[in-house]
Amino acid sequence: LQVVALIGQDKKYKEIAEELELGYETVKTYAARIRKKLGVGSKVAVALWAQQHGLITNEAQKNMDAMLSEKPWLAQGNKDEE
Repeated sequence: LQVVALIGQDKKYKEIAEELELGYETVKTYAARIRKKLGVGSKVAVALWAQQHGLITNEAQKNMDAMLSEKPWLAQGNKDEE
């Protein structure tokens, strides 16, 4: 759940790797497995799932709300952005 929570906080894979002391490729692999388990196709969709399950901070919530108001199609996200 740490990777999901950090994705939900709008962290880049490189930042997640550094914070959790993991390799970048390891984080990418974890993220791909998470997307598959959740049945979603994008990092944004994982972030939305984290939001719905209370895994993100208030600051990240504000950032996500702002991003989705500008680009609502990202909520459907079929393409990963990293």
